[in-house]
Amino acid sequence: MAVSHASDSTHFQISLDGTRPMIRYAMTGFWDADIYARFHQAMLREMGKFHSRGESFDLLGDLTDFPPQPQTLNDARERLVQEAKATGLRKCGVVAPNPIVKMQLSRLSNKFYKFFASEAEALAWIEED
Repeated sequence: MAVSHASDSTHFQISLDGTRPMIRYAMTGFWDADIYARFHQAMLREMGKFHSRGESFDLLGDLTDFPPQPQTLNDARERLVQEAKATGLRKCGVVAPNPIVKMQLSRLSNKFYKFFASEAEALAWIEED
């Protein structure tokens, strides 16, 4: 699978999947507002590429190395989900084995945003119509 790296940092990685309209992201470590702001801008840039072409896209998130975060950052992630939906998000599957992280972000869970124990499960759900 060809993957084009869109951005890189020590706290997050964002890449475009070369085989489907999908943005993959991974988040690690403890974050502050500055780290989140960089992630937010990087995600908006990548989502904007699909939006400018009038294409919908999926997100696949990896939070396996992402510990529980302050509530202010979880609130900011919720706002990003709404921005993603407005720019063409179809589905977002998130691999999050940590039950506390899942609990913190559980209000995001709905018909287009779900949590999974493995990438394979998340991809299977994303590929469903």
